[in-house]
Amino acid sequence: MSVFPKTTSKFEEAQYFLERMIELKDKRDDFRYNFSAFVTAASSVISFLLNETNERNSDLNDWRTGEVENQKDEFQKIVYESRIQTVHKEPLNPITNVVVKSRPLAEPIEILPPQITFARADGTLEYSSAQVAHKPIPIYSYKGESTHFFEKNPDKNVITICGKHVGNLRDILNRCEEKYK
Repeated sequence: MSVFPKTTSKFEEAQYFLERMIELKDKRDDFRYNFSAFVTAASSVISFLLNETNERNSDLNDWRTGEVENQKDEFQKIVYESRIQTVHKEPLNPITNVVVKSRPLAEPIEILPPQITFARADGTLEYSSAQVAHKPIPIYSYKGESTHFFEKNPDKNVITICGKHVGNLRDILNRCEEKYK
């Protein structure tokens, strides 16, 4: 069992929404809604941790504060700014890049030339097939793959940054768990 159950629950919530973002990356609106929920949950993890550690032992304030200050990196800043945007200003609207890829569905199929029928004026029928060369035609499926970038940081991939932020949160939570056992 976790030393910090509330923080762990909030961390797991952030992980859940990151997993949904990855799963739904090709469904723009679903991705945006889960992205919004992710930044809110992920931004709350540190607040929950500070509250729970303060309840346990105020003697470790310097260590705890140092741990939190060390986490103020690029990932946290981008996620936090996204939270401010979605909670106080406007919905998140990541830039989406869609690449459409095609691949053969199955073996190419052979389409035979058309059969041509001629009817003579006297009513007799004459059959002839076209003298057109033919070759098998491949059948393709098409799939779009979406990649999302931060609106204010268009060179930053949303899933990559959020994944790194979750890793950083996991590290700080693990260090705190060790310290407060």
